[in-house]
Amino acid sequence: MEKRRYERKPANYDIEYSVVVMNIRELKRITARGIIVDTSLGGFGLKTDYLLERGHVVTLKDMDIPEILKYHGIVRWSNKINGSYRAGLSYKYEI
Repeated sequence: MEKRRYERKPANYDIEYSVVVMNIRELKRITARGIIVDTSLGGFGLKTDYLLERGHVVTLKDMDIPEILKYHGIVRWSNKINGSYRAGLSYKYEI
C-alpha cells in the first residue's frame, strides 16, 4: 500500500480554473471548470473534462474555497476515467 506524505481529506468544491498551454507556437490561456475531490497539506485532487498534462500550472479562480486552496497547483499526474480526467496537483509553494 502506498504511503503518502500528507493525509488526504475528501472534498467537493466546484471550481473554475485557468491553465496556460502552448497552441501552435503561441501561449493560450484556457479557462475550465472542475471539482476538487480531495485535499491535503501537499496538494489536491481535481476532476475535470479538460485534459491537464504533467507540469501544467493551474490557477484557481477566487471562489468560495478554503484559504489553503487559493494557490497555484502544478499537475503531477492525470488519468482519463469514465470520459473525464482525474489529476493530482501539488501546491506551487510548500505550505
